Amino acid sequence: MVTETMSDRSERLRNLVKRVYRNLGNYEKALEYYERALKGSETTMGKTHPQTLATVGNIAIVYNTTEDYGKSEEFYQRSLEGKVAQLGKDHKSTMRCAENYRICLEDSGNSAGQAELRKAYHNV
Repeated sequence: MVTETMSDRSERLRNLVKRVYRNLGNYEKALEYYERALKGSETTMGKTHPQTLATVGNIAIVYNTTEDYGKSEEFYQRSLEGKVAQLGKDHKSTMRCAENYRICLEDSGNSAGQAELRKAYHNV
C-alpha cells in the first residue's frame, strides 16, 4: 500500500488550484501559480523531469488561450523537446504535446511551423 505524504497532498492541492483558476478564466492568476510551480519543480526535480515538462505544457496552454502565441510556442517547444528527450518521440504524452503545439501553430496562423511539425510527427 502506497501512503500519500503531506508533500504529495500539497502538490495535488496546488494543481487543483491552478486548474480552477484556468477553468474560471482567471489566466493571470493561473499563470502566477503555474510559474511558481515551475520554479519549484525545476529546483526539486530538474528542468527535464516529466512533471516539470507537464507544468511547462500547462503554461503553454494558458498563453495559447490568451492568444499570446509567441509565448505559447516558446513553452510548447520547450515541453516538446524535453518530452522527446525524456520519454521518446512516440510516447502518448509527447504526442499529446505535439498535437497541442500544432493547434497553437494553427491558431496563430503559422502554417510553416505546422507543416514542419506534421513532418516530424505524422499523427498530429
